[in-house]
Amino acid sequence: MITAFTFMAHQLVRDVLPARTPVQRPGRAASKTSAIRDLLREQGPLTSQVIAVELGLDRPALVGALLKHDLAIGRIVRRGDCYALSDSWEESYHQEVADAIKLLRRQGYLVQRADA
Repeated sequence: MITAFTFMAHQLVRDVLPARTPVQRPGRAASKTSAIRDLLREQGPLTSQVIAVELGLDRPALVGALLKHDLAIGRIVRRGDCYALSDSWEESYHQEVADAIKLLRRQGYLVQRADA
């Protein structure tokens, strides 16, 4: 985990040092959003600044943009200044619902959200 001191040091030397290239870990998804989810799963709640440094993103503001959909559906929550995985999110359940929606739409049914 990156400490506050490490983050400040990185900010001071980031124009001097070459940009850090994130290492692609074997068995991990290639998208930036899934990399953020993996990081939150491994290290717990993190600020956008720490996530940006860990993944080699240009600006911390990109983190919010990348997580916009996950925040909207409740997969990720904000706790103060930190992003964290939602405790109530069950990936398998939501995947089953998405698969059922695809099946119904393929069969010609109109599927709408209950709150719509």
